[in-house]
Amino acid sequence: MAKNETVRLPQESRQADEEACLALKAIAGYSPANQTYSLATVTARYDAMRAA
Repeated sequence: MAKNETVRLPQESRQADEEACLALKAIAGYSPANQTYSLATVTARYDAMRAA
């Protein structure tokens, strides 16, 4: 957890997260061993980040 959760993330961090998510969606057959990193989970967290 962040030390100060009231501080917004820098725009560069959000941009990097968005680019990583889009790149992950482009990987055909992506299936991680740890389902915490599944495409469905990442997409749900990405959508939550965009909504915030």
